[in-house]
Amino acid sequence: MKTFKETIIDNITCEKPIGMIIRYNTRRVDKRIKHFVFVEGRDDKLFYSCTEDEDLTNAAAYFYSVRSDYREGDEKIVGKSSVLYCYKHIKNNRTLCNGIEKCVFIVDKDYDPSLQFTSYNLTEEDKHFIRRTEGYSFENYFILRENLQLLFRSMHLPDEAVDEFQAALNKMWKALWSYYAAKGAIT
Repeated sequence: MKTFKETIIDNITCEKPIGMIIRYNTRRVDKRIKHFVFVEGRDDKLFYSCTEDEDLTNAAAYFYSVRSDYREGDEKIVGKSSVLYCYKHIKNNRTLCNGIEKCVFIVDKDYDPSLQFTSYNLTEEDKHFIRRTEGYSFENYFILRENLQLLFRSMHLPDEAVDEFQAALNKMWKALWSYYAAKGAIT
């Protein structure tokens, strides 16, 4: 049988949703941290911490699940599920809910823009606390024209290069679409 300390260390190092909550609980007393950001994974943290959104950059602490094999019953609690798990746990805990206004919960839109297909019963008030990406996932922001222009300008390339890149990207998507459509028709 594990000691209490071993259990806490296991939960924190494994980043199970309860580990995320334990880390949040230990860090929420730090007055230097202005926002607590719960995201689906490490790449999300890297992306959002580099944005111009002050809630996500200035003195923000990030929490995400890194154990893709963690399960509770039959439910796999990673990614979007881990963020929603943390939200519900913090919201329903008498101690942790004090300060929820400093928390930011970000999930990808995926195929569920209104969060109706989650295993968590979310009210409209709940959905107010949870930010969702505009596109399928945060990676969609990388190919927005404005962002490509910023990138190409930083490399001292003309705006025409963006047009050429987007034309090549569209050609690739069409080829991939045709390939997978044909493959699906065959199999």
